[in-house]
Amino acid sequence: MPFAMPTDRRSFLQRSAYFIAGAAAAGPLSALAANAAHAQTGPVTVGPLGLHLDEALQLSDNGGYGPLQPSNLGEELYLPEGFTATRLSPAGTTMSNGVPVPGAHDGMACFGMPDGTLRLVRNHETSGGSPFGANAYDTQLGGTTTIVFDPEGDGVELSTHPSVTGLIRPCGGGPTPWGSWLACEETTATTGKPHGYVFEVPAAADAPVDPVPVVAMGRFNHEAVAVDPRSGDVYETEDSGTSGIYRFRPTEPGNLAAGGELLMLKVVGTDGYDTRTGQVVGSRLGVEWVPITDPDPDESIWHGKNLYEEGVASGGATFARGEGAWTGVTTDVAGDIVDVTIWFACTSGGDAGEGQVWAYHPDVADPEHGTLELVFESPGNHVLGHPDNITVHPVSGVVTVCEDGGGAPLSLAGEGLPGSTNGIPGEATYNETLARRQRVHGVTADGRIFSFAHQFASEFAGACWSPDGKWFFVNIQGNATTYAITGPWEKGPFGR
Repeated sequence: MPFAMPTDRRSFLQRSAYFIAGAAAAGPLSALAANAAHAQTGPVTVGPLGLHLDEALQLSDNGGYGPLQPSNLGEELYLPEGFTATRLSPAGTTMSNGVPVPGAHDGMACFGMPDGTLRLVRNHETSGGSPFGANAYDTQLGGTTTIVFDPEGDGVELSTHPSVTGLIRPCGGGPTPWGSWLACEETTATTGKPHGYVFEVPAAADAPVDPVPVVAMGRFNHEAVAVDPRSGDVYETEDSGTSGIYRFRPTEPGNLAAGGELLMLKVVGTDGYDTRTGQVVGSRLGVEWVPITDPDPDESIWHGKNLYEEGVASGGATFARGEGAWTGVTTDVAGDIVDVTIWFACTSGGDAGEGQVWAYHPDVADPEHGTLELVFESPGNHVLGHPDNITVHPVSGVVTVCEDGGGAPLSLAGEGLPGSTNGIPGEATYNETLARRQRVHGVTADGRIFSFAHQFASEFAGACWSPDGKWFFVNIQGNATTYAITGPWEKGPFGR
């Protein structure tokens, strides 16, 4: 169904870094895949954490940013010299309603507002406890909060307020072209009410919204979504070892509450195609979509995998832990859309089980079909471990990838690790603490990788850029803190 984007939505698209420079992501990830293949046979340098990196993979001097070092926040977060991080809305601080900020900061998006401020709508992947605001869907602690941020000067958090409450484990999600965040529950539990739904949260909301689940988008173990701004279709990932990729076609594009049709991805010509292993980077598969006739099964027959099983029975394809999703949009000088790519990561996919990155190209002329491309598959943790959150810097087109895994295999414990790699000081012996290192990588157009940040607490989550590319926002889930990072971007790939 054609979706004519109104002027206000086009303006939002231009203010949202999440949607810009989409086509640019294919080059960096494809080139990284080729370079990674070369690195398996080329000269190898064993550095700290077992990073087997040669010149084909790693940018010298970390792309110009230099070694990572304790930031102005100390060893809480390592950044290149000259960059600073500001803590925003950590757990336990007080929100505008007088209630403490909940923990488990997770998925997040940045929205540019007409008054020049930025709003970060942020998930809290928690459950149990009591709701942290009014209008709760259920007696649960999960939900979203909204940070209002002034990006001028050193950047200031103006306020934090609850924006939807009473959910269970909203993990990922995604922004819409009409200025809202879709919070996705990563659960299929039933407590006071059934869970496993998507909830819409307008970025402009100043108080908790009425939490109405979009049941037509399906009940399953949700992770993230990506919206095609041309059609209004919403692509959904499922975080499970055996999972599907779904597409929700709304009856009224831009009005998800009005209902619609849910479908599951199927590879043309092969029923039950399994993408988890045995794939070739760069290969393209024809795609069609099979309907999910019962997106919200009755509780009497519910067992958590109903939708996946229905889709596979109709020939749907299987993926390995669908997680991060992102909409890539290319526009012309007038701001009109010329191309859309739907990106998603399968965190444990691939022959090494270290992750895949896929790109789906919708067919504009034939909405029932499209093309699925395997853009990147990690050959091992030494290159990239469990890619999850994927975004693109809105100015340079450099791909930003967050890992959802440790820094190197524990099998290396006790081995001597000479030298220095990716800004990590040389360590005499690999140890379990270093294995817990989490990284944010940049990938350039020629497939060279550099590390922009790392820490040892827990996974990075919710990475996103301000529309002008001057602020990078990211959560550390274990610290339950959001970080606003800025500095001399011009020294390296993000500023070129």
